Amino acid sequence: MQYYWLKISEEDEVEGDIQRHHYIVSAEDINEARKIAREFIRNFCEDDENPEPIKDGFSFYNNAVKVRLSDVKETTREEFTQFIFKLHSITWH
Repeated sequence: MQYYWLKISEEDEVEGDIQRHHYIVSAEDINEARKIAREFIRNFCEDDENPEPIKDGFSFYNNAVKVRLSDVKETTREEFTQFIFKLHSITWH
């Protein structure tokens, strides 16, 4: 099994906000990683039981929120962990 870094974009069409989410998944290959990501995105907004498929993702709440797979790349646990650590660390000078 290989590790894949999933980059997911969540766009709020009403507010105009874009959030980026990062996840790691183990899969046999990049195609399986994309399949896992798609199933994850389908259930991203639990309150919407009928998301509409869009290119690379799903649209929720009558197109108010669009969630897409932005990128998939092969990675290691260490590389991903270091990125998350840097992303969520505060350096105070």
